Amino acid sequence: MASSIMNYGKVSPWYGSSELDQLILMAAPGDRLEFNRGIYNHWAVYVGLQDLNDSFGPIECVVHRANNTVGSSAIVSKQRYGTGDVTIEALKEVVASSKVRINNSKDSSSCLPSDVVVQRVLSFLDKRASLSKACGGTYNLVTNNCEHLATWARNNTKSSDQVNKVVKAIRYWLVPDNWQLVPSLVHLYLKAKKIEAKKQQRKGTAEKMMISILLMPEKYIVYNSSRSKRC
Repeated sequence: MASSIMNYGKVSPWYGSSELDQLILMAAPGDRLEFNRGIYNHWAVYVGLQDLNDSFGPIECVVHRANNTVGSSAIVSKQRYGTGDVTIEALKEVVASSKVRINNSKDSSSCLPSDVVVQRVLSFLDKRASLSKACGGTYNLVTNNCEHLATWARNNTKSSDQVNKVVKAIRYWLVPDNWQLVPSLVHLYLKAKKIEAKKQQRKGTAEKMMISILLMPEKYIVYNSSRSKRC
């Protein structure tokens, strides 16, 4: 029987830890899963029901590069394999307090059959000491992160939109003419901090907004210009 591509190009809504049943209903093994951690997004490949040694029967799992930023499972992964090593974990543990969605938005360029995607990531689990050269070897934040792994597994290409955004932003801010925006950015940040304090929003909202502007200055420029024209 010929293998097929499941959930081609699918991008689902975001789901929290209490809504995982809804995500699982539409997820297919081989999907790229995107986890919203706030300042950055984590990536994994969904591999469906797997029987982990420390679990009671098969549970929904993902394969990803372990990190120690959220959740007890992530901390365990660091102790077992080291941050950035490829490991398999329960989906609910990786989600922790963040949100998750299916994001197969890269499928239009290239996409492998779903069973092949699963086989590729599971093959890494026996190669923790020396990872396959196909995905660049050991972890590197810029050239071989969790998004690179997920994209390579499903789309057979190593890419990270997050890294590309940072590189683009650095190139933008290296141009002296663009530094004139800095006073406006500082003003906007201080204004956001006042609003944050007044509304008792979750701490860090203003910082996240500032990071977003620094990484995507073109959006700020368009927004600021449109406001100026209305004044």
